[in-house]
Amino acid sequence: MDRRKFLGLASFAGLSVASLDALARPGARRLPPLAETYHGPRFLTINARGGWDPTSLCDPKGAAGSGDRDAVNASFLARDIATTASGIRHAPLAGFRGFFEKHDRRLLVINGVDVGTLGHEDGARHVWSGRRTDDSPSFAALVAAVHGGASEAGFLSFGGYEETGGMVARTRGADARTQSRAENFDRVDPRADAIRFGGPLGTIHASRTGEGELRALQRRLPALDDGPNPLIRQVQVALAAFRAGVSVAVNLELDGFDTHVDHDAEHVPLLAQLLAAVDFAGEEAERQGVADDLVIVVSSEFGRTSRYNALRGKDHGPVTSVLALGKGIAGGRVVGATNERHEALAVDPTTLAVREGGVRIEPKHVHQELRRLAGIAEACEALYPLDVADGEDLRLFSARGEARRAVA
Repeated sequence: MDRRKFLGLASFAGLSVASLDALARPGARRLPPLAETYHGPRFLTINARGGWDPTSLCDPKGAAGSGDRDAVNASFLARDIATTASGIRHAPLAGFRGFFEKHDRRLLVINGVDVGTLGHEDGARHVWSGRRTDDSPSFAALVAAVHGGASEAGFLSFGGYEETGGMVARTRGADARTQSRAENFDRVDPRADAIRFGGPLGTIHASRTGEGELRALQRRLPALDDGPNPLIRQVQVALAAFRAGVSVAVNLELDGFDTHVDHDAEHVPLLAQLLAAVDFAGEEAERQGVADDLVIVVSSEFGRTSRYNALRGKDHGPVTSVLALGKGIAGGRVVGATNERHEALAVDPTTLAVREGGVRIEPKHVHQELRRLAGIAEACEALYPLDVADGEDLRLFSARGEARRAVA
């Protein structure tokens, strides 16, 4: 397959291969690569765009009864909330039980993460970089800058918070669910700065990715799923890139979670899609031979309110959750908690048990762990410090103390 056909296939896969805005900016700060060959984890960071509702998923809050007009959730009862063998509680909604029971021993749930904002942009930056300042690169970009900088496709992104700080090229993707077929991919003007395809494929930019990387990725791309879940196709491309050795970190994204109207009907199916994609990622990683090195992190820029509005929607709330599983993460645990109105509770920094006067979990604590897991903590701290205070080093990814204790 030649370069033009690969670009077309990548576009059909949802990878629009655009690096024009991702070249390293003059004067940008640099993180030196640690080694020529990286043997550490590969990271999938999955963003539920719009602000998901943890109380309908992994931090469940149900109604006291059918007449409970002040229920956090009207779609299920508190007495029906399910619990896995490891003590992970989840909403008793269609399809959720199978996911949590299947991934019980590998899954870490971090509840009560205080984002400290109700703004989409600020929340996304804080959750996915661990910092609040505008120039903060995303975690995936930092991993690519340190471990995948030699590869121009080192950081693939299908959306979410994707700031690079100019340290690494970013190859952008956009889901392109279309009925167009490969015979349309040759309709290219080689003189143009942008490669254009007819019909719904839209426009993609000329890639600066090396020919060898394109060929390696092309050989690994499976037959793409043509179903309604865009995350499935994103996962397929991401894992193929990992197997081909052309990427070490990929941003994935599912949009639509900003459910200010008719929350239950709109939000729950999206959560089901999200879980289905994470489950698929585990199975596909086994098929692609990259499961042993894979880390998946799922979150959203904030949560939602603990009460419905007049339109039966839910507005923005400042507390979110994080799901994490994979290499180096001790699963079968819930860390952190919220009270009955989904307000974050503090934890003991040593045992991680809920404790009044303890430490309130923030995105920086999660990112401290992610950086350690990726082996980039020291390299990143001087340029992009997380400002974790002494005595607040929460070893969230390690099993310790009474970490599984939760509050209903």
